[in-house]
Amino acid sequence: MKKTGVLVLSIFLLYSGLLHAEVKVPDFSFFGKEISSFRIKPTFTKINVSFKDARSFSTYIESLQIEAESFDRKEYSTKKPGSVYGGTFGTGLSAVFVGNKAYRNYIVKQFLEGNYFGVVNAYPEYKDKFTGGKFANETAFLYAFSLLKTGGISKAVEIFEKVAAGEDKFAYYAQDKLFGYFEEIGRYKDILRLGGHLKRLSPYASYLYLDILYKNNQYDKILNFISNYEEYVSEYQVIRDYKIAAEYFAGRLERVAGYEPFSGVSVYFITDALLKTGNLERAFILINGMNNNNAYKYYFNVKYHILKGDYEKAGKNYQRVENERDKLSLLFFYLSESFPDTREDVLNIFSFSDPVNRDYLNYYKGLLYLSKNKYVEAAEYFEQVVFQENLLINSYFYKGICYADVNASRSKHFFIRYLNNGDDNEKKNIARFMLGQFYYMEKQYEQTLMLVESCSTDFCSELKAQVYLAESEFRKALNTLNNIDTNKAVYLKAAALFNMKDYEKALAMLNKINDAYPGKDLLKMLVYYKLEEIDKGMEIFNQHNNEKEFIDRTIRQLYLANEYHTVINILNNTGNLTPEYRLIMAKSLYSTGRYDRAEQIYYDFLKQKKYLYDSINGLISIQGMQKTQKSFLIKGFKWLNDMEFEKENVIALDFARLAFNSDDTGMGIKYLNYFFNNYPDAPNVKEAYILRADFFFSKGKLKECIMDMNSAISRFGRDGELLLQKAKCMEKSTPLKALEIYRELSDSKRFERVAKTNIMEHSDNVSEVENIALEFKKEQYDLYLNGIERVLNITPLNKLDKKEDYAYELIDSGIRKYAPAGAYFVGAVEYAKGNYEKAASGLMKVYYLYPGSDYALKSLRLAKKAFIETGDNKNADKVQKIIDKMGNKEE
Repeated sequence: MKKTGVLVLSIFLLYSGLLHAEVKVPDFSFFGKEISSFRIKPTFTKINVSFKDARSFSTYIESLQIEAESFDRKEYSTKKPGSVYGGTFGTGLSAVFVGNKAYRNYIVKQFLEGNYFGVVNAYPEYKDKFTGGKFANETAFLYAFSLLKTGGISKAVEIFEKVAAGEDKFAYYAQDKLFGYFEEIGRYKDILRLGGHLKRLSPYASYLYLDILYKNNQYDKILNFISNYEEYVSEYQVIRDYKIAAEYFAGRLERVAGYEPFSGVSVYFITDALLKTGNLERAFILINGMNNNNAYKYYFNVKYHILKGDYEKAGKNYQRVENERDKLSLLFFYLSESFPDTREDVLNIFSFSDPVNRDYLNYYKGLLYLSKNKYVEAAEYFEQVVFQENLLINSYFYKGICYADVNASRSKHFFIRYLNNGDDNEKKNIARFMLGQFYYMEKQYEQTLMLVESCSTDFCSELKAQVYLAESEFRKALNTLNNIDTNKAVYLKAAALFNMKDYEKALAMLNKINDAYPGKDLLKMLVYYKLEEIDKGMEIFNQHNNEKEFIDRTIRQLYLANEYHTVINILNNTGNLTPEYRLIMAKSLYSTGRYDRAEQIYYDFLKQKKYLYDSINGLISIQGMQKTQKSFLIKGFKWLNDMEFEKENVIALDFARLAFNSDDTGMGIKYLNYFFNNYPDAPNVKEAYILRADFFFSKGKLKECIMDMNSAISRFGRDGELLLQKAKCMEKSTPLKALEIYRELSDSKRFERVAKTNIMEHSDNVSEVENIALEFKKEQYDLYLNGIERVLNITPLNKLDKKEDYAYELIDSGIRKYAPAGAYFVGAVEYAKGNYEKAASGLMKVYYLYPGSDYALKSLRLAKKAFIETGDNKNADKVQKIIDKMGNKEE
């Protein structure tokens, strides 16, 4: 009874209808979450201001020029100060008679004449004379400036930073020059570092610092900074612009809405803040005050009319908006205001010339249809999302949902792609659960467990418990559901307890389910039977035994779910089975290995001339699972000749397959001849040609195989399946011609992948194989890796260094089967480069790490050559001994 108890569980899955109906997808997955993650700044938020006039050091240099024209001869000479005094004694006199100002003036004059090397050479000589004096920061500034001009960048920056940290006017000069330099070469991180470190910034340095903060969305830092520079706010409009912009993006919309416009930029922030805070009347006044040639007038009008619900006027104004970024911003404005009540007619207002932006519109139209359970329409829009990576990845998840009840393989494909690329944990959990259900229904329990292992949700735990039940791991199932009390979890725990023969606890668990629950009554009935409370069990049965639809759907759905034992048990307890139920019984018996009883039912049907096709097909299947009897193959001809039934051509071909599979080639050929003689125009005649060609291929009769395919091709044209079979037959005898066929099929949408895979495996053209491999890189990563492995194998050793990246890709893939190849070719590349010691070391590792791989022997052979190249004959001999022990003498 253990197996029966397990199979009862399937009632829940099957009775719930469509597979994905079990999944309650959280609302966030459809609405809001994606919107909030998109930051689309409209173009009005860009602040463009020229602030170069505020560079204080420019004024300083002008004043220097004026000063230099009036230098006293005592304070300046074209010669170095103190040059009249020579030697040790003269140096002392120069300090006494010349003075520090002359040294400073000398440096200034050299600087103004553009002799920056003169400044760079003179300053270190006179530096000690300025230390601690009034010229220290000035001369250091001029020295750093000159270093910057002459290529001493790092030293110049170091000195500028020291001067900039001071408190005199030269600190501002240094800041202006240093920040300007950093901005010019793109060292924005240094601007952020110094801006946050220095005690006080010059106006120009403040502007650059604010500009970088703004571009990096650091609005709180902008506001904190500006709060300490109120005098700049009063004096400079650009500082006020950054302030209002930062307040806007920091969410202080009420504050922004209270301002009066003071610049061309500020009016836009104020208008948008008014719209967002619901002050539509004042916003309308500001919008009307904008010039008709101002594109933002129409931009804000769209928002205004959306908020007013006048979508017709919103659409007319939208047509006047030209900037794609602004148009996208308006789409997100509508979405953020309307979710979850978006309307298709309003979404149709929006259009984009940029296909990248169209992704957003298609994506949200897909979500709209998905929320209405219109899966086909939703999928059509999601399929049009191709450029935006984030949207594309999320669309994989939603396409998985859309295809779940119409195309299981496609649904699985997209859920797998989302798991490989997505980063939303809740969506990933749902994807794991959805895939797990598919694999569970296919009895791929190991795959199911792998998927739900990292998913901690209740529904994943429930699915994990179902797998344990299916594998008779009842205690594990019970422990998995220990802290979960949903109806489904309670039901599964009851089923586990039932299978553990703890019927009292199973009954107590079922009694916790107060509501009607699929499968509950059936399991409860079985529990009562086990407790020998027959009357209570029959009481439940009697509630359903007249409900034909209930019984019929249960049997059918359990059969489709491969829960054959339960089907048999139910049918065994149902009297007067209809022929339809008997057929289900026979198929269920076959699926559980009870071939004798199944055969009996099928033969009874043949006597009654009912379900002839299903019966003969079932008998063929049974024979295929056992040792096929010659007598049975002979009976097949009798049935085909004496009876008339649907799909006779299918049965004839199935008999041929059965004969070939049982190595009775004579009967196989007879059935094929019978097929061609009696069903020459059957829909499956092409399959017959392929079957016969495949037989010839298996027997090594390649000529006959090719002739058969040529006959089929002459009849059906250059059909892909036929060409594929022909190429298979030609691979050994005429490989180049086989390749030509594969190349022809590579242009076919249906056979492109299999054809290119064969080209990749058989072509010796490096470029051809490489190009095909690269085509597979995005969609079929495993094929891509297989392809680049082949590229490396057919590339001459002396040219391997050009393919070095591929070797590392094999290793970095993390897929174990490619590790030996990757490691081998890394060593081979080193050999090709002449790095023989490194090559030998790497190649030997391949042997030790992957002794059973195809590359072990190859690595040893190449390692031996590498040792010989290094003159290490001792190790070369050791390697040869290993090769000999492997039973493969070096050629």
